[in-house]
Amino acid sequence: MIKVLHLITHKNSKKIAVTALYRPPSTNANAFVEDLEVFLKKSSKHVDMHFLTGDININILEHSETSQNYLNLLSEHNFISTINNFTRVDLTSKTCIDHMFVKGKTINFCQLIPIIYQNSISDHFSIILKVILDEKPSSSTPTYIQKIEESKLVAYVLNEDWSAVYGSSNVNEATDKFASTIQSHIEKSTIKIKLTDRKRKCWITNGLLRSINHKNELFQQMLNNPNEQTIKKFKDYRNKLGDLIKQRKADYYNNFIVTNSNNSKSLWKCVKDVSCVSTRDKNIERIITKNQVEVNDKKIIAQEFANYFNNVGKRLAENIAPTTSFVSNKKLKNSIFLEETNEEEVLLTILDLKDTVASSLESIYGNYYDKNP
Repeated sequence: MIKVLHLITHKNSKKIAVTALYRPPSTNANAFVEDLEVFLKKSSKHVDMHFLTGDININILEHSETSQNYLNLLSEHNFISTINNFTRVDLTSKTCIDHMFVKGKTINFCQLIPIIYQNSISDHFSIILKVILDEKPSSSTPTYIQKIEESKLVAYVLNEDWSAVYGSSNVNEATDKFASTIQSHIEKSTIKIKLTDRKRKCWITNGLLRSINHKNELFQQMLNNPNEQTIKKFKDYRNKLGDLIKQRKADYYNNFIVTNSNNSKSLWKCVKDVSCVSTRDKNIERIITKNQVEVNDKKIIAQEFANYFNNVGKRLAENIAPTTSFVSNKKLKNSIFLEETNEEEVLLTILDLKDTVASSLESIYGNYYDKNP
């Protein structure tokens, strides 16, 4: 008997459905897929997000008809798998039979953090999915930091009339006057710098962020007190963190590619992210032609580019040394090349035909050509 727990909740004006399933291994898997299809048609219509999880006892890493029907059904209903590694390992098998699928137009992959916790609580590993549902405020108060412009401060100090400080007979009054003057110059030399919100990369976790900040602290300690111990401590931590970042980044993008294998748009975004390609428009305002003429007209610029790229092949061909023969022993598949022939070669080919084998669709045997030259 299949067990189902289905609940509806709300968060940030979104309607969220959570479905937990358990299919005993003794039940018919194909019948389960058919029943699941009926259930999804009813339950996923009027919700903003739908999380489907449970011990399904169908190995989605196995290329079987049942697993493919199961995955095709969920894909048809726009569900994405977030658990794509082994969840049950024993001496004879490794399977992914505990699943976590997500559906929702407003869900960003960066907001999902799937975890497979390998423990001995049961014969299955625990699966966890961290979901960030809090919406970012549409507008926020900008953050500023204060910075003292040293050149301005030095100029104020050098141009200050310090006679009131030097001429005072009371040391307390002279100290107060000096302190207030310096404070005034500091305030006049201080500027506010607006901090821009830098979007954190999806693969950077809070733990990595803390480690990066700690690395920066070790770097500052090394600068303040450069010795063999601080230098070694910083370099060791930096190298270990670098390896950890590379591994985390590789794991994230591998998981992303597997999850979005049927989504070409997401895959291209992934390629741009990995290759650090900017999506901002780059307008060319002017060019210098080969005749050293500056051009600002967009139509002429476009024509210059067209002329250049249209002649790339021609220019490359001109640089290739001419040859009169081509000899290669390499066999090329899916290719055919016919050399010139003559009457003597045709005659030799005919004489080489076997008498008892037809060489054409008309069933003409080789001995026919011998009798009818």
